[in-house]
Formats: sequence, C-alpha cells, structure tokens
Amino acid sequence: MGDIVLPRVFRDGAPELTEARQFINGYPAHAYHSDREAVSQGCLQTINQTPAHFLYEWAQPYRDNFASNPGIMRIGTMLGEKLFEPDRYGRYFVEQSFGDQRKKENKQAKQDWLATLEDEFVDADEDGKLKLRADAPVVTEYEFATVEAMAATVRSYPELEPIWNELKFEQTVVWIDPDTGILQRARLDIVHEQSGTVWDLKSTETATQEAFGRIAAGKRYHFQGAHYMAAANAVAGRHHGKPFNRYRFIVVERGAPYEATDYDIGARELALGEVERRTALLALRKCIDSGVWPGYPQGRTLEFPPWTFNNIKMPEGEF
Repeated sequence: MGDIVLPRVFRDGAPELTEARQFINGYPAHAYHSDREAVSQGCLQTINQTPAHFLYEWAQPYRDNFASNPGIMRIGTMLGEKLFEPDRYGRYFVEQSFGDQRKKENKQAKQDWLATLEDEFVDADEDGKLKLRADAPVVTEYEFATVEAMAATVRSYPELEPIWNELKFEQTVVWIDPDTGILQRARLDIVHEQSGTVWDLKSTETATQEAFGRIAAGKRYHFQGAHYMAAANAVAGRHHGKPFNRYRFIVVERGAPYEATDYDIGARELALGEVERRTALLALRKCIDSGVWPGYPQGRTLEFPPWTFNNIKMPEGEF
C-alpha cells in the first residue's frame, strides 16, 4: 500500500468529530472531492467491484478536469453551479473568436480580450503573447444557452418554486457509521428540512419514466439515495429534528423544450441500496483491519444469463 492514507476509522469509545452530523454550507467542492479521510458513496460503490479497485481509486489525487470532461458532464456540472453555487458559476465564459487570426488587428483584439481574463486562465510565452490555458473554464455558446434554459425550468418547477427560499443547497455532511466506525461524507444537492425531503438534481436526454428508470438502475442511484438519506438522518438524529423520509429526483432534459419532472425512489429500491451500502462498509472495515485488498476471485465458472438460451433449440445427442 505504500504511503496511501486509508479512510479514517473511529474505534469504540473514540470521541466524534465536532463537525460531524451537521449540514455544512459553502464547503468548497474541491476540498470535498479531495478528502481522503471520509468515504463517499462513489468510493463505496467501487469496493463492491473489488477492494483492489477501491484502493487504486482512493490513491488517485483529485483533479478538477472540467475542461476535458465530456459535454454531458460539463452541462451537469454547470447546471448545479448555476442553481446552487452562482459565485462559482460566474467563472465560466464563452471564448471569443475575433475572426481570421492572420490579420494583425484581429490578433491584437484577441490579445486585448485575453488580457481582461483572470491570470489563472491565461499563460504568456517568452514574447508576452497570451493564450488560454488548457484547463480554463471555457464553454460554448450552446452549453451556456442550454444551462441557462435548464436552470430556468428547474427554478420555476411547481414543486420547488413555492419553497425555494426554504431550501438548502450543496450541503456537505460528514458522519461516522455506527456499526463500522468508518468516517463517511456526502454532498446533498437540495435539502428541505420542513418536509423531511432530500432532492437530487439530474440532467438527461429523455426524462420519461421508462427511460430514466433504466438510467437510475444502471447508475445505481438507489445506492446513492440510501447514502444521502443516511447522511441527512445523521444530522436529524443529532439535532432531534424531523427525520428525512423522502428521496426525490428533479430531472430536467438537456434539449428543448427543456422539460422537467420529478420522481420519488421507492422504499424497496432504497432498502436494496442500503443493503449494498452496508455490504460495502463491512468489506471496507475488514480490509482496513486486515491490510488485505483482494481483487477478483479465481477459478470460477462463467455462466451466461438465462436470456442467452431463449428460443434456441439445443441439438440432440451427447456433447
């Protein structure tokens, strides 16, 4: 394992962190994702693949790679920041073209524009000529317009607009799992304490019940939901507040007319997510205690799924 710092575990009788089990507002996103003491739901999902995968992912430094992310991820990131972190959203800008750069006046116009940007977004060569950094938060006009339209839909959604001023956004929670002592973390999109509801913002191509149901199952949103509900109820339990008993998606489409809808996740699905989450926490504690991080088991027989043999007539005779 080398110098890898493992997730923090609190042994029996150890005092709890003072910042644990409360909603932390305004916690920097980079600091949250760089945390190597508390495990997130994404990390826990990885250990259910194999502990070796978890250990490898845990050892990787966090990088804010917005510039190299696929367009879908960029739009999702921008949408969340537009709605919940407007100050951070203000860093995005559309690159200006200034026409044919073989013309002296166009070159100068672009240099003048680059000089107006923050130093962290531009580099200068030996001759003082400016150019955009590869990781500058540049967006296309399409991305900018799309996010503005999607955000307007969410902001005016009938279930959210009347209570918008009661909502808490981008709430970070750290808490200790009572069974394993493992320190956990979560970052909740929207919290409404008055109704005991955690909302999760999702963007998608098609928000129909069937299409989004497939996406939710494939991306294991039930696991995420169980983790977020555990985080919210850790806060409610500490402060004797109203328990959180509802986990809802606000789903908005990435194309015109930018329709939105909402879905509750079922109790059965959340229960499955909690079973999978509990399995991951127990596996993680076992690996931390033993120092053994196994990969895939060996010597297994591959079995095809049942649908493989549908409508196939097996030949007669011996094989």
